[in-house]
Amino acid sequence: MEGIILEPADDFSFDSPAGQILILDGQTTLDQAQIRSFYDKTLTAMGWKRVRTGVYARGGDDFKVSFPARGRVRFDITLTGAE
Repeated sequence: MEGIILEPADDFSFDSPAGQILILDGQTTLDQAQIRSFYDKTLTAMGWKRVRTGVYARGGDDFKVSFPARGRVRFDITLTGAE
């Protein structure tokens, strides 16, 4: 999404028998509602189901969008490869 600058130094990726876990942190001047609206539209168009605010699921995979602090956004993605 334009308006979010990911911070590669803080990215985290971990492979486990349960799947791959990715954590991406970014900075933004966008408000939470703009970001949530973008991911609601984009992810559901790609077949993800909205479980609750900021949480999406598809075929055993999870995608979470959270806001740990003002001007910060975090993406937690768990890929199991179930499909």
